[in-house]
Amino acid sequence: MEHRRLFVDVDDTLVIYDDGRNEPHPYGIYHDIPYTINEKLLEGIKEWNLGNPESWIIIWSGGGEEYARMWAERLGLLEGWRSGTVTPMIKDETTFIFIRDYDIVIDDMDLGGLRTHKPNEWPENNEVK
Repeated sequence: MEHRRLFVDVDDTLVIYDDGRNEPHPYGIYHDIPYTINEKLLEGIKEWNLGNPESWIIIWSGGGEEYARMWAERLGLLEGWRSGTVTPMIKDETTFIFIRDYDIVIDDMDLGGLRTHKPNEWPENNEVK
């Protein structure tokens, strides 16, 4: 079996917006919505990279590749990592085909059954290493 890949959404998954509304926040940063970083998830991504150096980590967003790249850079996910380990990508129907049955997908949206974990469900102790 090939190495598992880790797909992580940006808005409302890696970046948690806090404006009291219980609805999605696409491009929340551009609307000055207060946010916090999902530190548990961010640390899990870093641990995943250390324990799975051959695995591919995709930081993606419906906002597009450049939006995902902006957040990956802000969160230090591109600097100092092995080239190609972390890849920003658009999240849409054209990229869902990259998800294999055994990959990990962390997202606040269901993605038509492709999501494996909600933002607060990962990492699980048995998955990080």
